[in-house]
Amino acid sequence: MHALREVIGRRDGPPLIVVTGPTGVGRTSLLAALREELAASGWHTATMRFDPASAVLPESSPSRVFGCPTSSWPVPVTVTGAYDDPAIAAGAAVALAAPLRTADRAVLLIDDVQWMDRDFMAVLEQLAHTLAGSTAKCVCAVRVPAPGPTDELATTGRTILRRLRGAGLVHDVRLRGLRDDEIAGELARTLRHIPDPALVSHIATSSRGLRAAVHDAVEELEQSGTIRFASGHAYLTGGDWPTGATRYRRLNAVMLELGPDDWSAAKAVAVLHPLGTAVPRLLAKALACPEVEAEERLVRLCRAGVLHRGRRGASWRFPVPLVAIALRASLGPYERQHLAAIAVTALWSGTAYCDDPHYRADRIAEAGRLVDPRRSRTELLAHAKATMTDDPGAAGRWLRAAAENAENLAQYASILLDRAIACYLAADSEGCLRVSTSLLEQYPEYLPAEAIHRAHLLRLLSQHAVGDSEAVRTIAERRRTPSDEGPDPVSAATALVLLDRWDEARELLATTTGHRRAESGALLRDYLLAVCEFWTGRRRDFTHSLYDDEGGPYPPHTWWWSRMVNAHTTVLLTVGNLSGAEKTLACANLSGDQLDPSEQAHLAALRGHADVAVALGRQCLATPPLHGGGLGRAPMAQAVATLLVSRGRITDAGELLANVRSAGTPLAHLLDYAEALVDHALGKPDEATRRLRRALSGGRERGLLVGADLCWSQLAELALERGDREEAGRCLTEIERVATAMPTGRAATHALLVRATVNGDQEAAAACLRLGRERGQPFELATVITRLVRHGVGDPKRLSEAYDLFGKLGATLERAWLRNLMREHEIPVPGRRQTVAENERLLGRLVAEGLSNKQVARTLRTSTKSVEGKLSRLFTRTGLTSRIELAKALLTEGYPD
Repeated sequence: MHALREVIGRRDGPPLIVVTGPTGVGRTSLLAALREELAASGWHTATMRFDPASAVLPESSPSRVFGCPTSSWPVPVTVTGAYDDPAIAAGAAVALAAPLRTADRAVLLIDDVQWMDRDFMAVLEQLAHTLAGSTAKCVCAVRVPAPGPTDELATTGRTILRRLRGAGLVHDVRLRGLRDDEIAGELARTLRHIPDPALVSHIATSSRGLRAAVHDAVEELEQSGTIRFASGHAYLTGGDWPTGATRYRRLNAVMLELGPDDWSAAKAVAVLHPLGTAVPRLLAKALACPEVEAEERLVRLCRAGVLHRGRRGASWRFPVPLVAIALRASLGPYERQHLAAIAVTALWSGTAYCDDPHYRADRIAEAGRLVDPRRSRTELLAHAKATMTDDPGAAGRWLRAAAENAENLAQYASILLDRAIACYLAADSEGCLRVSTSLLEQYPEYLPAEAIHRAHLLRLLSQHAVGDSEAVRTIAERRRTPSDEGPDPVSAATALVLLDRWDEARELLATTTGHRRAESGALLRDYLLAVCEFWTGRRRDFTHSLYDDEGGPYPPHTWWWSRMVNAHTTVLLTVGNLSGAEKTLACANLSGDQLDPSEQAHLAALRGHADVAVALGRQCLATPPLHGGGLGRAPMAQAVATLLVSRGRITDAGELLANVRSAGTPLAHLLDYAEALVDHALGKPDEATRRLRRALSGGRERGLLVGADLCWSQLAELALERGDREEAGRCLTEIERVATAMPTGRAATHALLVRATVNGDQEAAAACLRLGRERGQPFELATVITRLVRHGVGDPKRLSEAYDLFGKLGATLERAWLRNLMREHEIPVPGRRQTVAENERLLGRLVAEGLSNKQVARTLRTSTKSVEGKLSRLFTRTGLTSRIELAKALLTEGYPD
């Protein structure tokens, strides 16, 4: 825009500015914005546009824009013959230019010039000559390529432009699609949330940066619930593009300009284009027209820029993928089924080929009964089985179609169970609940006992995920009799676990028998019992609970195996066993990004990848399941909230914890520990102490020891801070009891840390530091070093190491506290300028989070007067005038460092 303004403002510049770009790139929006900006700067502006019939559509008359109440719009009623008679063209151009030349700094903006006929083109050529040497300018927007103009018109336009360029009368502006960062800015303005990079990438890939496509994409994703919001950010939560016939209004409106024949062809090609050389023949069949006519329509689509023909017709693609999606969305049910049947028939007969198995399966699913149902069912089941783990959403679509082709009720029930599993894996809790409920209520007699058990379990997990706690409680309270068809004891125990009643679950599982070892019910029983015994302190080792003597009870690379590996990783991460979690993933030949988002965030937090952990933690709040959540949700929230507090994101940490607590997740007592860290950061040690004791009480009520090590360690630190060494001694006794009953590396580290700081035990301090380094968790190690030095049992020189570790984690609040300790021990703080900037940004962050000056002072361990002075200097330096402006600048990365 700035460069275009410069060209318009140059008196000696060319009089004609031609803005070109493809459909939807934003030419009309550019002209509108340009007009507003020019008018605000004192320029006189007028606009006009053309329609496909070459009719002039004046949008604003000079009598209003130029402020000349007696003047009339100077466009002639007709310019017929102007192309053949230069005198007519010159006369029309003079009339058009008159008010522009008499006004000081005037611009005529013409949109959709591609619809001009030859006579108007001739007038435009003469207008450029007439305006030459004056301050007036003409800006034309041209769609390239355009669907309407004939080859003759297009040739005429190119010839005229060539002559004008040769005379130096034209300045060309080629509009490009938005870059990824520009798309991110557009999304932020539209959604009023910071878009996640995955969302930006998804829209950029599908829209190719075209403004119309970007806005259509955002509208459709938001309306379909595929975009969800959490903590000021917008996330893509999976799912297909919406397929309603009234959607994609901008793109479909543009496509309708193709005319009814080419519009029908475009819709058909949107389905058939992956079939390469067979497309013309299949399009002719779909449109019931000769193949020659189908080829002509393809040529017109390519000329209009809608379609691209590659390798001499061996490949066809839509330059803007969302156009194909929009066209498919406009198909009616029968159109979709008919086109799919044409594609499937060609694929099955070998007259067409596509190397994308998803395309083949999707078309089979859409074709329904128009193709051989037995063959359809066989192929769909095979495709679904192959993709169940990697793409459960697609598998669910194919299983739904396969079920419609079932030969009998037993087969239908079996497919329905697989579909429920696919919904569960795709985090479609409502779909899983609907399918599993239908299965259990209508077709239980057609399933074996093992399948019935899985259906009950899937329904239970789905009920928890959608927030139906009453249904979960009903299952937990139920005890099945031998003749009962209801949930078995393993499902009841699972319900107890989901309700955080671990001791009851352990007792029930310990007395449960009846499943054969090979059945999933027995496997789940044994595994849940191991978890309950481990977290309640009755089992000392959990490392091998996933495997039996033969190396593992679940077949690798199956959905059940991947879920068990995820669960095993959750247990290990919850007790801070990073090395055990990584070993589990390595043995299962899985990477961290194959875990659920909660486990990914927790893993990143322990590894010290703080930015990744915080981003994933926010994403967990926006992605299914939005209620309940698995066992990893509360431990993840505890780990991520700890990082947020260390960064001064205290309000964000509180919101994260409140969100997870409101969802009814298990292990809720772990959230109390993290909330105590928030209280401590806000300078409320008494409240922090009460929360920690509540966490311990909540754990005891559930029969759980997990998390108790962290609580006793923090209680000991608070006791030492207030000088209560007797209470600190009691904390030492308790944490050593926990470390004995549940001998994890984290419990051992914190037991040694408390022994060292309470008793001044140098040997315990050395052992604690050594174990902390072996565990390889940056935040934990930095915390250990800091506390050891603070209580006189650590080498102050190591504070520089802790300071550097906190820096790599972005833990600016921890670094601010640590600087005071470093000054006490005369340890130099590196980077004075960086320290000043870091302090200022931390102050801004705390203020932007809504903390009062008094709360900020408590958090920074300073006086309110000091905060007021620093805040005043911050506003003076940055030019920001309010806390709201400061918050906005920090949110949008517009803060002036």
